[in-house]
Amino acid sequence: MTKNKQTKDKFVIEASDVSTAWANVLLEVGKPGKRSNPICVVITDQGNNPPLLHRSIHNTLNNFLMKRKETKDKFVTIEETASTIFPYKKWELSGRIGIEALQKWYIGTYLKKYKARCTFSKETYFERMVNFRCVKSNKTADEITHLNQLEYLINKWNTQTISPTKSEMQLSCFDPGKDHTDPHGLKFPCLQQLGFWITPNKQLTLSAFYTTQYIDSRAYGNYFGLLYLGKFLAQQTHSVFHSLRCMVSNPLLEAKKCLLKDVFTEAKNYRIQEN
Repeated sequence: MTKNKQTKDKFVIEASDVSTAWANVLLEVGKPGKRSNPICVVITDQGNNPPLLHRSIHNTLNNFLMKRKETKDKFVTIEETASTIFPYKKWELSGRIGIEALQKWYIGTYLKKYKARCTFSKETYFERMVNFRCVKSNKTADEITHLNQLEYLINKWNTQTISPTKSEMQLSCFDPGKDHTDPHGLKFPCLQQLGFWITPNKQLTLSAFYTTQYIDSRAYGNYFGLLYLGKFLAQQTHSVFHSLRCMVSNPLLEAKKCLLKDVFTEAKNYRIQEN
C-alpha cells in the first residue's frame, strides 16, 4: 500500500484511502487566511473492490450534510453526490453489468425519477458520459446525435490489436453549447474532463479535472464517485484499478468554518505528517 504523503507546498496530497485524502484537503483549504490555490489529490485505492474508507469521518461529514440538507436543498449526502458520477449501487446489485445495459437502464429508467425529485441539478455527470449530445460529422452533412462516451472508450480499448493513443482515452463533461448560455452563471458542471490510461501490466489510472469544487459539501462524494467509475472501467477493460488523480484549480468551502467545527476536529485525526 502506498504511504500517505503531502508535499511541502501543499499542491499535491496523496493517500491510500479516500477518507484520509479528503480530510487533508479540507484541513489545507480551511487554513486561516488560505487563498484558493490549485490542489491535486492522489488516491491510491488499489484493486477493483469497493473503496476503502474510515467510518468515523465518513459519518461525521454525512451527519453535517444531512443537517444542512434540512434547510438548503443544494446540500446532499456523500452517496447522492457520488451517484451523479457513477451509479455504483445499481451496478453492484445488477451483478456488475456491462456499459450497454447500464446506459439503457440509466437513461430509460433512472434519469426520469432522478429529475422528478432532484431540486439542485437536472443533469448528472454520468448522463453526459453515456448520453452526450454532440454534432457528428460525416461526408455529406453534420448531424446531432447522442454519444455513449464510456462505451466508445471501453470498446476502443478492448478491440484494438494495438493500444489506442493516450489522447484518445478522454471524455468530456463540459458542453460549451449548453453551458455557456446561462446568463446567471454556470452551476453545472464543475467537473470538466476525465481521462484514463492502462499500463502494460494492466494498472488503470483515472484522471479528473475540476475548474472549481466545494471541498466541504461536494469533494468527498466526488472522490467516491470517481473511484467507483475507475473501478468500473478497470472491470470493463480487464485491468486493475491503481489510482485516482484529481486536479482542482479553485478549491473552496461552501459553508462557514464555524459550522464545520466538528468536521474539522474529526479531520485532524487523519492529518498526514509533512515530509
